[in-house]
Amino acid sequence: YPSFSVEAINKLELQFLKFVKWDLYISSSLYAKYYFALRSLLEKQDFRKKYVRMVGGVGSVAASEAMKVSKRSELLKEKP
Repeated sequence: YPSFSVEAINKLELQFLKFVKWDLYISSSLYAKYYFALRSLLEKQDFRKKYVRMVGGVGSVAASEAMKVSKRSELLKEKP
């Protein structure tokens, strides 16, 4: 970003590395945990965008399509 010089970023990076005592190892299980958590958030964000577009945002889908999705959602909620 233009508001930070390369030198400033290098200093921050060095400070961070000293703070973590140069220990940058991440176990595969910890990596997987955060990978899937972030992926889930991204998928939820994408779902929200599609839903907003469908029910009334720009480029919305017909109301009948929105009703179909609503009915399917209700059916899923009813399943034990």
